[in-house]
Amino acid sequence: MIYFSLDLVTISFTTHNQLVLNNKDATGLHLKVFDGVFNPKGYFEICLSKKYIQIPSLLPILYSKTNISSVRLSVTSDNNIIVDTYYNRGENLYILAAGVSGRSQFYFKKR
Repeated sequence: MIYFSLDLVTISFTTHNQLVLNNKDATGLHLKVFDGVFNPKGYFEICLSKKYIQIPSLLPILYSKTNISSVRLSVTSDNNIIVDTYYNRGENLYILAAGVSGRSQFYFKKR
């Protein structure tokens, strides 16, 4: 089993609706940039996957497939961070259907 130990995480936003995530661990400093959208409700949403297939296109009687995954970041009044993840995966073939969806929230306190 592999465990990761992070020493420092820095989150910043650019003027181009991008989230810049810097993290430092034992192997060094790492930088990751995510494109997203600021929502009027006050959170930043990153769409990791958004695929929706329907056959025929107007009424998905024969076949449909959904794969949606997104992450929302929001800052509380005391500068803590809430990370909200959402996923929806499903598929149907005529009258047979299967799928799963869920949502998880994580709360991170500022040190």
